[in-house]
Amino acid sequence: MLVKKHPTDNENKYKGLDLELLKSDNIPWEVVYLNEILKNNGHLENKTYITYNSTALLNTRILFKDLGSSNRFITLNKLLNTPAEKSQTKPLLDKYFEKFKTFYEDYYYELESIEELFSFLH
Repeated sequence: MLVKKHPTDNENKYKGLDLELLKSDNIPWEVVYLNEILKNNGHLENKTYITYNSTALLNTRILFKDLGSSNRFITLNKLLNTPAEKSQTKPLLDKYFEKFKTFYEDYYYELESIEELFSFLH
């Protein structure tokens, strides 16, 4: 599993996990994804993209509409308690996620339990 950590995250957060960290964490996710499309000649299938509370993943789906239904976009915003849960912007983020879900519901999953996450990953 490849992880693009947030630029403010400390690498120690991921120690001991069986993950590969993307080397250049200061590159926007959308650019990373575009490079992946170019590397694979525009064919990205059977991929799973997960975020815990980032709109970058949703922006990717909007910008690159050629994604097939075999690609899954998962957000953990309902599962994890993040600082955004307490912020004043939470109602706006919730509205954004809900609007996104109405347009892309076949590609987008909001998981609410660890069991759901495990079933998606296995």
